[in-house]
Amino acid sequence: MDVYLDGQAIQVEPCSVSRALDVARERAQEAGRIVIEVRVDGTPASGELLDRPPKDTGGISELRMLTAAPGPFVQETLLNAAELLDQTKSDQDDAAELIQRGSVEEAFAPLQRALQSWAVVQQILDRSQQLLSIDAGSVVVGDSTGMACISGLAERLKEVRRALAEEDWTALSDELAYEMDGQIDRWRQLLTALAGAAAVGEGGGSSG
Repeated sequence: MDVYLDGQAIQVEPCSVSRALDVARERAQEAGRIVIEVRVDGTPASGELLDRPPKDTGGISELRMLTAAPGPFVQETLLNAAELLDQTKSDQDDAAELIQRGSVEEAFAPLQRALQSWAVVQQILDRSQQLLSIDAGSVVVGDSTGMACISGLAERLKEVRRALAEEDWTALSDELAYEMDGQIDRWRQLLTALAGAAAVGEGGGSSG
């Protein structure tokens, strides 16, 4: 198996996918960078392979990895997450309107999309903190803090799930139309503030 890091061939002993990924991450970390892409025989590596890399070559002929400085990469990822909130708001509004009209079953699809989007946004926030060693909770967000945004969303999502489990449709529609709607702007501000911190290189990188 041929292994490349940023276009340069590297020797990996023992030659396995697992060891190659470890070596790439170690070298990236030493250079203050992170691995942002892994390609297997010319195609992007699957999430399954990255989560459970083979202890051998896994039948792979060529493994290529690309690194980048963490700041710009994290900045772009956070700004993309902020843009995702536009669709999240649309899905929340659609679900609330459908519930208010009595079309509860039809509301499940946009509601599920909204909840999945929030899960993605939270994962991006957590990963960004790890990569840049930034504490999102200490970031100033308007007249509040990142910690207030994070805890506020957790409480609202808890209430959404409670209302859904108890089939309290009035409470659910109110949560989506008002309380969760308010989370959109706060989290957009939080993600944008963190993207600004990433742009100026606050914090240090870790392995990706």
